[in-house]
Amino acid sequence: IPPKPQPKECTKPEAFQLVSLIRHEEEMQRLMQEKERMEKEVAEMRKFKAQPILD
Repeated sequence: IPPKPQPKECTKPEAFQLVSLIRHEEEMQRLMQEKERMEKEVAEMRKFKAQPILD
C-alpha cells in the first residue's frame, strides 16, 4: 500500500475582473446620476414662483 499523500491547502477562489462587468457598473452609475439629475430638474420646475404684475 502506498503512503497516504499529505493534505494540500485549498485554493482560494478569486472573482473575475471582466471588462463587461466593469463597464456595466459604470453604466449603472451613470444612469443613476442621470436619473437623480432629472428628478432634481423636475422638482425645480415644479416650484411655484410668483411673478409681480408690473403696470
